[in-house]
Amino acid sequence: MHDALIWLGEADPCRTMEDMRGADPKLESLTTVLEQWHAVIGDDRVTVREIIDRATSQTQQLYGRAEFVHPEFREALLAIAGDSGAINGRRLGKWIGGNQNRIASGRKLVAAGLSAGRARWHLVAANQPTGTGTAINEVSDDFPKYTAA
Repeated sequence: MHDALIWLGEADPCRTMEDMRGADPKLESLTTVLEQWHAVIGDDRVTVREIIDRATSQTQQLYGRAEFVHPEFREALLAIAGDSGAINGRRLGKWIGGNQNRIASGRKLVAAGLSAGRARWHLVAANQPTGTGTAINEVSDDFPKYTAA
């Protein structure tokens, strides 16, 4: 079909799809965050607080000046959850929850259980079944189970 349309002098449908994807700012933001997440966090299971801590970690330079270790990751998170120059944890958590299982750059975010009552998130390959991580409402065996006395 593609070749027939090109032969007839019609617009390339694949190029049109790529143009539409490039015009989707939400998909562009998701793609940027997932690529940076992969570079900085990899496949670690993390809470929103841990994500923010990694994105905002700094190292001291000459003359006591601090520099962000992962400035691109920080900027990507500021674009989706920024609040007066800081990454807002509540906004970031809502954004992640709203984008879980959405595929971009061959990856997706999935729920990975709880840690001290906080949701954990895991970046996985898009072709990995969603059921491989622990669902948010389940208790992972990795964490102690508390019962009332």
